[in-house]
Amino acid sequence: MMMNFLNSKLARSIFSYISAVTISQSLMVVYTLGSIWWLNPQEYGLIAANYATVTMLSFVITLGLHEWLVRTIPGAQEPKVLTGNIVYYKLIVGVLWGLSIWLIMPLVQPEIYQKGLLAIIIIDIWLDSVFNLMLADLLANERAQTTSILLILSRALRLLSLGLIIILQSKSILLISLFRLISTFIILIFALAQARPILRRDQIPEIARVLRYSLVFNTSELFNLVFTQLDLNLITWINGDPKLIGDFAIAINLINMIMTVPLAIVYLVLPSTLNIYRNAIEKFPQRLLKLLVGFILVGLALWLGVGLFRLNWIQEILGKNYLSAINLLLLASPLLLIRTVNQFNRVYLFSVGWERKLLLPQMISILLKLILGVLLIAKWAVTGLIWMSIAVDLFLLMGYFLYVVMHVRTELKASV
Repeated sequence: MMMNFLNSKLARSIFSYISAVTISQSLMVVYTLGSIWWLNPQEYGLIAANYATVTMLSFVITLGLHEWLVRTIPGAQEPKVLTGNIVYYKLIVGVLWGLSIWLIMPLVQPEIYQKGLLAIIIIDIWLDSVFNLMLADLLANERAQTTSILLILSRALRLLSLGLIIILQSKSILLISLFRLISTFIILIFALAQARPILRRDQIPEIARVLRYSLVFNTSELFNLVFTQLDLNLITWINGDPKLIGDFAIAINLINMIMTVPLAIVYLVLPSTLNIYRNAIEKFPQRLLKLLVGFILVGLALWLGVGLFRLNWIQEILGKNYLSAINLLLLASPLLLIRTVNQFNRVYLFSVGWERKLLLPQMISILLKLILGVLLIAKWAVTGLIWMSIAVDLFLLMGYFLYVVMHVRTELKASV
């Protein structure tokens, strides 16, 4: 049975895409570490703080539509039109979204949210959102190899942009961000040529219908985005110390970057797991066991892998200025295991149609982060914030798992 799975199209797609994600994330690690090495913590923290804020607020143009698209395209009559409608939404709403951030955020922290830098980052996040939508379209159409190539190429171009900055001997954070924006624009052109979404006029009613049907995904994605980006924004808004922001940004950005590996697994296994639940439910428990063991092993590997930053030669390469950031990363590393295992719960609940059950634990977790974060930052700064994040992530894990257990006891046993 295991050999049949390994020889299946799904297994090949998973291997192809996970390999691409691994390679792309390796390139992003090089890019991130290269940026950290080339800049000082304060300069890197300035870029990271702007990206964190714009990314958290990008829920307005993302709205969980990528994950919803992966699930919806296989049964859609006109999938390219469906993708085109979401592109229309991103274009129309994106203008108002970007302008609002550009006008409001400099009033909050003018020294951090500098208008030139902020404008570049807004456009970069905007275009990157459309690029990720194209990847979702390709994945949903079972074009995992094309998706893999584009993903690797996007990270390679981003790394190349940093290489050009180093060759030019420029320390300008504006130029670094601009070159990254250019790399995003280039790869978006390639992705559009592959996905070929169809944009039709007068599609506002259809766009509204898409948003209505994807409402649960939208809300869940909003909560998830706010949850993962809230930590860095709390430090930025409450503390405002550029050095502290820089150290914490390095740690939490590496955590979020590594987490794209288990998130990629979710995108790949969700359509087939959903199909098994609907059409071959007797095989569903076996699929669940494989997924649970797989996510636990991946989570352990990621958690233990971060321990490489304890090696002296890595710390020597980064320099003494980054020792505090490395210590924060090691302190926060249990988040990798907790969040990876929690992806199993997400796959289960999405597969059985219990998406709405995600919302209450997410909402409570965000409120806990807000309340406890404000209190702990004032007393223990980032150390207290990290311990709080670990505790809240554990709460979220248990909240999801309780719903999984509830479904197993009340519905799954009766169906198998």
